[in-house]
Amino acid sequence: MKAHDENHGNDLVDHLAKEAACGNVVDTAYIKIPKSVVTSELKEKGLQVWRNEWDASRNGELTHSFP
Repeated sequence: MKAHDENHGNDLVDHLAKEAACGNVVDTAYIKIPKSVVTSELKEKGLQVWRNEWDASRNGELTHSFP
């Protein structure tokens, strides 16, 4: 791939790099989130989906009554 070849992504990266090098303030393009937070949220979402499916099923009705 040529250095630029009219690729918008390359032009954007060059523009941001030049702004950063010149000390200009650049808006943050992303927010850093710790991996542990993402993992925790995914586990909780998965558990919620499982609970909903379990509550909607008729399998294991006896175990449904356990707290």
